[in-house]
This record gives sequence, structure tokens and C-alpha cells, in this order.
Amino acid sequence: MIVLVVIGIFIVVYFITCLIFSNFNFKVVFGKEERTLNYLDCTENVSEIVVNVASDNLIFNKSEDNAVHVKYYNSNLYQFDIAYDDGLLTINQKRLWYSIFNFNKKYIIEIAVPDTNIYSATLKLSSGDVNIEDLKSNLLDINTSSGKIAVNNIIADRTNIKASSGAIDIKNLNSLELDTQSSSGSIRISNITVDKAQFRLSSGDLDLIDSSIKSLTINGSSGKIESSKLSLETCNIDTSSGNVILGVVTPDVSIYKMNLNTANGSISVSGGGYDITTKSSLITGNGTQLIKVNVSSGKLIINFEVL
Repeated sequence: MIVLVVIGIFIVVYFITCLIFSNFNFKVVFGKEERTLNYLDCTENVSEIVVNVASDNLIFNKSEDNAVHVKYYNSNLYQFDIAYDDGLLTINQKRLWYSIFNFNKKYIIEIAVPDTNIYSATLKLSSGDVNIEDLKSNLLDINTSSGKIAVNNIIADRTNIKASSGAIDIKNLNSLELDTQSSSGSIRISNITVDKAQFRLSSGDLDLIDSSIKSLTINGSSGKIESSKLSLETCNIDTSSGNVILGVVTPDVSIYKMNLNTANGSISVSGGGYDITTKSSLITGNGTQLIKVNVSSGKLIINFEVL
């Protein structure tokens, strides 16, 4: 009984505090949102962009001129803080803490960037989707807590993508390094050219399609890993549970050495003169490029297609 009384007092005090800080604006406290469309044009030289989004979806695309254009919907529940300082453009969307409820739809923050190379774009979303197209950057860093990530037609030296929950779709990416992490959700990769790629998955499938990766590293806990028409030099795959099915294109199969292991499942290697089916482990090939795969539970299939 005492506990319930204490909880009741806490709720009343919290509600009154929220009313006071909102200047007794019941619309804000009860989450009745009002939005107004706003535009910002930055004609200064922008070399770095940092975006923190509390709720809305984010779209990045190409500007039609040499300025950065920002289109967003101001809100009585979310505070926007946009600033420019010596090449750094910062866009922050922060939820007002004294707004208790939120049953409103997501709006879109749209950022158009000139077709010139910027040093870095750092994007962090708490809840919402992000869609990025036609960007050139030394560094592209995306971090989402919940929401889908779509990346298309990107040129970058380093690309870092991290999602706690939500699908990741990357296509037409040209990057020296790609580091992708997903706690829950599928990853689909198509038509990318990367020197060094690393994928870390806790739960979800990984599909690699029509891509060229010189050095590939995959660490997975649960989910299927599959590739088709994948060109690679070396790869190291370690997964706890799930099938690994690699379709590899190469002009010469003899460049590879394979070290394949599965604790519970079968191993199959075909194409390019190979026709092997076995269990547990397989070491074969005399090449200098290593394909190493460890699967705790699941099938391991490699199919070579000679160009």
C-alpha cells in the first residue's frame, strides 16, 4: 500500500513538473503535435555534416547547385538546433523531455548536398529510417537504434554502418573500407566495390550480390550468409548458426586455398574443377588467397564460376 502511495505521489509530481516546464501547455504535455515546414539554405563551404535525429526519417540526396539545402518540419514536441561553424554543419533534433506521450507520425528531414567531396557525414537516428543517395565523402558514418538503412550510389574512403534493429540495404557503393554491424535485421549488399569489408551480425541474414571485395570478414551469431557472383581475394567467415552458401566468380580457381570447417553439417565445393562433398573439415587448394570458413551448425557450400 505504501509503495502504491509513493508511486502515485511520484506520478503527480512528475506531471505537475512537466506542466510547469511546458508553461502549462497541455498540447505539449499530452503529445499533441503541431508541425510547420521550414527550409534552410547554407551557401557557405560545408566540409562536415553531423546529424542527430530523435524521431523523424532522414533523406540525403544530391543538391542541384553548390549549396546545402535542408528541409524539415519544426515541431512543438521536438526542438531543432541547426548551426554552422567553420565548415561544420550540425543538425540536432531533440525531444522535449516534458512531453509525456507521443502517438504522432514521422516526418522527413531532407538534406541535399552538392556533388562535391565532403570530409565526413555522421548520421545518428534514435528512431526512423535513413535513405542516402549520391554522396561523395571521405567518411560516412551511420548509426541507428531502430529503423531501416538504405544506401545507394556512394563514393567514400571509409563507410561505417551500425543498426541495432532494422534492415540494411547497400548498393552501388565504392569504398576503401566498409564496416557494417547489425544486432537484429537482414543485410543486403549489391554491386559494391570495396577493398576491405567487415560484417558483424547478431541475428539476421546477409546477402552479397554482384560485388567485388578484396578482403572479406564476417562474424555472425545466427542467420544465413549467402553470396552470388562475388569476386574476392581473401575471406574469413565465422558463424555460430546458419548455412553459408558462397557463389564466387574468378578467372582462376587455383589462386585459392580453402580451410573449411563445420561442427554440425556438410561441406560442398563445386565448380572450377571441384566436386567435393564431405563432413567436418576440408583443406584444399594450393593458392595464396585464403578462403577460411568456420560454421558451428549449418551447411557450408562454395560454388565457383570461372570467368
